[in-house]
Amino acid sequence: MTIKAPMRAFLALTSLLVAGCGLTSGLSIEPDTQFDLGANEHGAFVADVENRGDVPVEIIARSSDGDATSIAVIAPGASVRHRFGAEEMATFVNASDQTARLQVHVRGDTGLSMDYSPAGADTGSD
Repeated sequence: MTIKAPMRAFLALTSLLVAGCGLTSGLSIEPDTQFDLGANEHGAFVADVENRGDVPVEIIARSSDGDATSIAVIAPGASVRHRFGAEEMATFVNASDQTARLQVHVRGDTGLSMDYSPAGADTGSD
């Protein structure tokens, strides 16, 4: 059974745990898919990301004017911390043919929109 993108985003939202001064999510990203965090208006946030899967995942920062900057490609077992500015979106790209698994902890503004889209989609914030 294939789960549609809105349902996957809902499931990602329901997996979030409010943890003190932030949120933590065990995130699964299907093959050739990306997860967009913060396409809405928001303040700055810090994301601590650990790759708990078997495939690399790229993190891209997208500014509100559409500029995209590759932050890192996280190898399996590796971790990255990045500070995203106000109105900057975090995109986690799984370009592989296997499901990616991340542990993401966000501190700062946690009122962030979340959505899935095809890998490589231009999903710059409005």
